[in-house]
Amino acid sequence: MKVVLVWVVCLLAAPALAQSLGGLATGSGEPLEIFADDGIEWLRSERKYVARGNALARQGDTEVAADVLTAFYRNSEDRPETETPTQGGGGDIYRILAEGNVVITAPNQTAYADRGVYFVEEQIAVLRGGDLRLETAEETVTARDSLEYWENYEGNPIAVARGDATVVTDGRQLEADELVATLQPNEEGRNEISQIDAFGDVEISSPEEYARGDQAVYYVKEEVAILAGNVRITQGETQLNGQRAEVNLASGVSRLLPTVGGRVEGILTPRGTGGSALPSRPEAGGEAVEGGGDTPGGAPAFPSEREERAQ
Repeated sequence: MKVVLVWVVCLLAAPALAQSLGGLATGSGEPLEIFADDGIEWLRSERKYVARGNALARQGDTEVAADVLTAFYRNSEDRPETETPTQGGGGDIYRILAEGNVVITAPNQTAYADRGVYFVEEQIAVLRGGDLRLETAEETVTARDSLEYWENYEGNPIAVARGDATVVTDGRQLEADELVATLQPNEEGRNEISQIDAFGDVEISSPEEYARGDQAVYYVKEEVAILAGNVRITQGETQLNGQRAEVNLASGVSRLLPTVGGRVEGILTPRGTGGSALPSRPEAGGEAVEGGGDTPGGAPAFPSEREERAQ
């Protein structure tokens, strides 16, 4: 028989998993329901709640399911020790941990992981695991090391996929060591991906074309990618090499671009060499933290003005 507990605290909600990992984020103001087959414990000495056995957290239209869900809290200075942290003090929850068979579901989006942790104060969520992926109606995102969601990175929310990161959508595929998606509000006020920065061994493929480079910036709305560093473009038996290129996936037109102080060169045999015209990709980090969660990797170091930096 399932145990039900309602915590009137903003733990879970709606930057909606469209930002990949926002299913653990705060801010909706709706009650949070917790279900668990094996019960829910309040461990006062350790200052945490633990829900075990097919645990499910539901708030609005967002759900987090896992073998075990744990919420860590701090006591407020002006609140008695005997008062629960949900009574007028939702901000006291500082970390939420999901372990084992983690599934995060939001409208039209589902993420799968072995482990998920949300850092409430930093507004960062991190998913890790063997079969790590995010599925939407239009795309599938996979990564080896982590999927991360940063609510506020230099003024915008971002999603980060680290380690053999891949995005597949509409017959097209973008692969890289690391992908960083910047989200911005659309006309309806909902966040959507505006561009994706790719770092390390970048590959872009479609049924008609294949392109690779050391780094790239993909403009989602325009369906245009700018590649830099050891660029190779292949269409059928034709191949172009250079240091910088623009690939228009909508029109199928690709062109090599000049670099500062250099010339464009096109040949049929791949022999491109030289340095990248974009900044180096960020180093992934992460270490164990109190409560069993993992910190996110290093802050993404991608260009704020991509077009200018790429020239």
